[in-house]
Amino acid sequence: MFDVAIIGGGIAGCAVAYKLSMYELNICVIEKENDVALGATRANSAIIHAGFDPEPGTLMARLNVEGTRQAPELCKRLGVHGLAGSCIRRGGYRNRKKALRQGREKRRPRSSRSRRQTGAGA
Repeated sequence: MFDVAIIGGGIAGCAVAYKLSMYELNICVIEKENDVALGATRANSAIIHAGFDPEPGTLMARLNVEGTRQAPELCKRLGVHGLAGSCIRRGGYRNRKKALRQGREKRRPRSSRSRRQTGAGA
């Protein structure tokens, strides 16, 4: 008998299981593949977003900053090595939006994901 059943062994399911393992609970992770992280998580770029891209003050920006703050300790506990820093170029989100409006910078091409979602190129 389990106290909690988690459907999906991707990054979200495993993170929930990890957090719940800190309590006296019987936890079950149900995954359709023969190992964890073989779905969308497998294609993850492994980038820890520091909160520079989202609009300042948004929930996404706050969660990016909090996740970045927690990452070193979590990596240490899990035995993950090779946590690197990031290189930040001058400018940022607001300056890029302003440059786009003024025509000083070109828009980046859509990613293949965007084309699939919009049906372009099909």
